[in-house]
Amino acid sequence: MQGITELFHPWARKSFYWMLCRRQKVFEKIRGIRHLVLAEYGLPYVYPAAVEEAANRLSNEITAEEIAKRADFRNITTFTIDPVDAKDFDDALSIRSAGEGLWEVGVHIADVSHYVTEGSIIDKEAFKRATSIYLVDRTIPMLPEHLCNFLCSLRPNEEKLAYSVIFTMNEKAEVKKFDITRAVIKSDRRFTYEEVQEIIEKGEGEYYEEISTLNRLAQKMREKRFTAGAIDFQQAQVHFRLDDNGKPLSVYFSESNESHQLIEEFMLLANRTVAEKIGKKREYIAMLEKGETDMQLSTFIMISDAVGLKFALTY
Repeated sequence: MQGITELFHPWARKSFYWMLCRRQKVFEKIRGIRHLVLAEYGLPYVYPAAVEEAANRLSNEITAEEIAKRADFRNITTFTIDPVDAKDFDDALSIRSAGEGLWEVGVHIADVSHYVTEGSIIDKEAFKRATSIYLVDRTIPMLPEHLCNFLCSLRPNEEKLAYSVIFTMNEKAEVKKFDITRAVIKSDRRFTYEEVQEIIEKGEGEYYEEISTLNRLAQKMREKRFTAGAIDFQQAQVHFRLDDNGKPLSVYFSESNESHQLIEEFMLLANRTVAEKIGKKREYIAMLEKGETDMQLSTFIMISDAVGLKFALTY
């Protein structure tokens, strides 16, 4: 610093130092505001030691007995598509030909339930947190880092446990059959949205055939959704580029393109399929709402019954 400022006149050196101090004060203020947000909303950015220890004791070994219980997708082309700054990869897609103009597409979600059992200390902490919280410079995860960034992150070239929905689809993106199953997978590649978009636009690149097929099916599903009356909630999202110390460098906007839509459509398809499957199994749902009057609940049940949803009211 001294070598640089010696090149300036005294008044310039003073101005230069003033500018640096001002920028540092702004940075410190921003950092202080971040901590204020954490405190104001009581965000639990530190895990209890007992929860961390319980998570760290979980083994990453997948036994032959466990693999035997699951559908084996380790030798089927599989990859993840996420933001460039993603730390954990909790969903993946697989694809292979099913013959006669059909495709088998797998939507794989990390199987957290294998590691986090109901009523365990990790489960209770996750229940209290309810969700992961995303701030500009950090993520406050629902699960300890050993789980979300390691055991349950579908990282490339590592065998991972998943809960999967496997679709057999034709070229019109019509689902001919599906299966919901526990699986073991091995991702071949970790893609960013930008990489996949470039492959789509250039018509070449790693796994081009698989990506182009998935994109073709996704665009057909998307078209059918909007034709059926789906609402397009897409809008530009604001992102911040930070340095290694969390200091803001610039602001940029990202908009949904085909690489994002590819993931969105298959995740929507999987969610809808699972919801419909559960809905058919559970025709009657028992519910108790404090503070609701009998008339309000009766009205709700009458409306629900009109659209085919059956509720059993209990007190």
